[in-house]
Amino acid sequence: MNFEFKKVQCIEDSNIYRVNDFTDIYETDLHNNDDFNIDNLNLLFQQRIRQFIIHVSKSEILHFKKEVDSKNIFYKMLDFGRDNVFFVFESIQKKEVLYIIKLFYSVSIENTLAIICLGEKVDTKLKKLNQNKIIEYVMGNCFVPKITLVPSSACAFIQYDGALLTIASNNLEI
Repeated sequence: MNFEFKKVQCIEDSNIYRVNDFTDIYETDLHNNDDFNIDNLNLLFQQRIRQFIIHVSKSEILHFKKEVDSKNIFYKMLDFGRDNVFFVFESIQKKEVLYIIKLFYSVSIENTLAIICLGEKVDTKLKKLNQNKIIEYVMGNCFVPKITLVPSSACAFIQYDGALLTIASNNLEI
């Protein structure tokens, strides 16, 4: 793996990423080369992936659903309205990891977030973000992940266009 992680003191956007019970936080800027990133993310996640959650915009739902259904990959779709649609992949087979990462990259311009849970099973919930009533009326509700780690677990976040990888860990070596 060719990522260079730096240990940081706090999660950059803790308003979006709400993680409890972590011992370490790591970040790396991803490269401009998507193929390089995809290969390295596959190496990082391959042996330890527990859950993969992808936030998909309304405009991409049908394409995304059709693509995943064509590969017979099991998922749950959580639709909280407007642009609050999440595809949750669990019990992921090793051969599916690379495919799901590539799929995320293929629609990532339209998406804001991927959440990858590693190691032991973690508690992941999507919570409504409290926001100004005017913003809520105009933009709709916003849901953010709330994750509680257990020992030997971690949660990785790829945000926006795949430019930053953040990993919060509870004694899981990265």
